[in-house]
Amino acid sequence: MEVYEHRAELCSETERFTDMIQAVRPIIEHSTTALLPAHRELIHAAYKGRVLASLRQYHRLEKLEAREWREKYLLADYLAHIREEVRQTSREILDFIDYKFLVFEGSVEGVIFYQKIRGDYYRYMAEAGDCDAPALSSQSYLKAMDRVSQLPSFHPTRLSLVLNYSVFHHDIKKDLREATIIAKEGFDMAIKEVHVVEPRQYKEVMEYLDLIRDNIKLWKEERKVKDRAEAKAKHDLAQSAAMS
Repeated sequence: MEVYEHRAELCSETERFTDMIQAVRPIIEHSTTALLPAHRELIHAAYKGRVLASLRQYHRLEKLEAREWREKYLLADYLAHIREEVRQTSREILDFIDYKFLVFEGSVEGVIFYQKIRGDYYRYMAEAGDCDAPALSSQSYLKAMDRVSQLPSFHPTRLSLVLNYSVFHHDIKKDLREATIIAKEGFDMAIKEVHVVEPRQYKEVMEYLDLIRDNIKLWKEERKVKDRAEAKAKHDLAQSAAMS
């Protein structure tokens, strides 16, 4: 297995995620027990990297304004092509999770990890316009959230879930309030116990906490802007009614 691991790591260093997927497939095919944490991280990194690269292309194309009907046709056609690319890559790893990884996984942490990344891949599909994906993403995140109290509040898998589930509410559900609540509750619980984090996990834990804290700050500012806009709209409406 070491040769596949080294090949996958090289692909990761050069961000050649399609090649990285090819490198990790033998690890998946030969697995007959729960994956080692190092292996599951490599596999997830490969598929996530490929999907996120496609999503960046998808969002870039979404911002283009076609100038004539032929351009509109080509743009729509290429968006559909990338959307299918996201769906196929996500669907492949989701099938591995459902029919192999979760079947062999015996630890609570492992089950939470897989349900969390199920939510992630359905979220990516939702970003690319899949209408069924938001509900499936929510279901997966909720399954992970139902068990997450069995992990310490500062556990990296728990913090990763808090981060991604809150992003799901912000980006997909467009629910700024719920996103902020999830992020703040997770952050506050973890920060109280961060002093007992083992040295080997400290860097990873702090990176997650920094990301969650940054999102909370951004979303609070976003809420203020929305509140000001709503207040102005109400004020303008009242003035208009008074003048009529």
